[in-house]
Amino acid sequence: MRALKMKILPLPEFLLKIFAMIMLFLSPIKEMMIAVAFLIIADAITGIWAARKKGERFSSTKFFDSIVKLLIYLVLIMISHMTQLYLVTTLPLLQLSIYFIVFYEFSSFLENVGVITGRDIFSWFKQTLSSLKSNARKK
Repeated sequence: MRALKMKILPLPEFLLKIFAMIMLFLSPIKEMMIAVAFLIIADAITGIWAARKKGERFSSTKFFDSIVKLLIYLVLIMISHMTQLYLVTTLPLLQLSIYFIVFYEFSSFLENVGVITGRDIFSWFKQTLSSLKSNARKK
């Protein structure tokens, strides 16, 4: 009987293969992850701007909180993607997660823009959506 010989890969080649597998898994959701990162960056920038407009000091802990929030959101997207692929294929968990993140971040962004401009952005946004909706009904 011949003994089975296991081929042990050199560490750099092993890490390269692990990295390739992770990239293959993330490739369908990379655009979503990039979009969420841009939303959080926009929220952080407008949050800093709004805080300065209100006369508050810039706090590095708030910026660190944005980085932690980004990591949590990215992990949520990955877990939702994995769960939707392998466990609960009938429930659109990934889309629900993205909707939650976009709603939360976009509303925070609008709130910051409202502080920066001194206008009630939520009312303006609601009024714009209502006018678009009524124009669509007229057609």
